[in-house]
Amino acid sequence: MQAYLEETAQETGRRPDALLFYQTPDRVLASTRRAPSNLNVGSDAGSAALVRKAFEGQFVAELAVSGTKLFQSVAAPVTVGGEVAGVFMVFFGITDADLREIKSVTKTEILLLTNEAVAASTISATALDDLLADPQTRPALLTTGVRKSKISGEPFLGLCQNMISDAANNPSKVLILSSEMTARRELSETKWMLAGFSAAGTLVSFGLIWLIIRRVTQPLRLLRNNAEAVGRGDFSVRMQVDSNDELGSLAQSFNQMAINLEASRAELERTFSSLRSMKEQLVQSEKLSAVGQFVAGVAHELN
Repeated sequence: MQAYLEETAQETGRRPDALLFYQTPDRVLASTRRAPSNLNVGSDAGSAALVRKAFEGQFVAELAVSGTKLFQSVAAPVTVGGEVAGVFMVFFGITDADLREIKSVTKTEILLLTNEAVAASTISATALDDLLADPQTRPALLTTGVRKSKISGEPFLGLCQNMISDAANNPSKVLILSSEMTARRELSETKWMLAGFSAAGTLVSFGLIWLIIRRVTQPLRLLRNNAEAVGRGDFSVRMQVDSNDELGSLAQSFNQMAINLEASRAELERTFSSLRSMKEQLVQSEKLSAVGQFVAGVAHELN
């Protein structure tokens, strides 16, 4: 079992600080630990409580303290034939790198303390000394609640909370510090970003409105030009029908009007041509009638 634990610890992506296998709630069958070898995890009352819950079939996780180190402990039952045959318990120490990953999301400084000593932090050693060195501000800063503080002269808003419910036996705290200057800067950047989005939205809105107006007024301008052409006597102009809306109906009505006017004009031209032909025939008839009358009068005189 010891060799199996060693192999399992090596195969994990991040080697645990401690890996234990409990055969019974009170007996550790095998274990492996990273340096220091005297790491005191798995034998405290909190770990015993987790192991008992795991032997009841529960998968449990909790924070654990060993000296000035803070660990994430996980207890997982091993079942065989529906019965719990043992419990694996693994401990991962919480490091500065873990807190930096959290900081990349929260944009805040994080400080973990166990037994009033720093277990892990995202704050530099110099800034940490500046924050905790003052014996007057340190007690207030580490009192549960929200406090104002300064790091290297920069104002921060701090929130301190107990990390473990059994705070009397495991005085572990987390201190989250949010820079007021960073908050103001991000607020200013957000305002400028919103102003930029607002300006861009306004420009896009004006562009869309201009396109809509142009789309509506262009057919009207074309209709006006075609109507002026019809007024000048050009009945051959036509509107292009591109839609089935009111503008399309108007274009169809205009085209029908132009067709009717063109047909009426052609009919009038034919009628006028017929009348002119009839007039010419009447004039010719009158001339022949006058000649006939003149000839008849001459003939009468001759007789």
